[in-house]
Amino acid sequence: MKAGRVQKHALLRWWQWFGLAAAAAAALILIVPALIKLATSPVQLAPLVQLAMLDTEGATRGMAANPTAALEQTWSGSKVETFTASGELKRWLNEWPAESRQPVIKIIFDRDFAQVRVAGRWKGKPAFEKVFPVAQVRGLFPVAQEQDLPGVLEAVRGFIEEQMRP
Repeated sequence: MKAGRVQKHALLRWWQWFGLAAAAAAALILIVPALIKLATSPVQLAPLVQLAMLDTEGATRGMAANPTAALEQTWSGSKVETFTASGELKRWLNEWPAESRQPVIKIIFDRDFAQVRVAGRWKGKPAFEKVFPVAQVRGLFPVAQEQDLPGVLEAVRGFIEEQMRP
């Protein structure tokens, strides 16, 4: 009688170990792919935003609107660099921070042509570029309507967010 009980107890223990192994395998099959996906997914860093404004006329244009305030308000924490010559702006536009994992976005408000240009780089390579008009063109020259600038800057912000989605 005792031998039958020991044999039945050993058989029961074997089935318990088999069930535990099956449960562990099922857990590994479900958990490991999720962990691998989490470990290999790229971490989306907040972009570094650099702001600039080209204004060749300077103070002679008047200050009915303050575009630097609108730029700095839309991208808080970024300062606007103001350029009075297009050569200086081109030099600034070609100077990108050293390669980093953080995306870099340059936003330029060209007051002379009434447009906002945006260019983005990621891992040292160009990622996107687009021009947003601020004013309507009548004849050969744009008619500056800087009251539209905040709306255009919100459109630029939306475009950047769309481009930064994985």
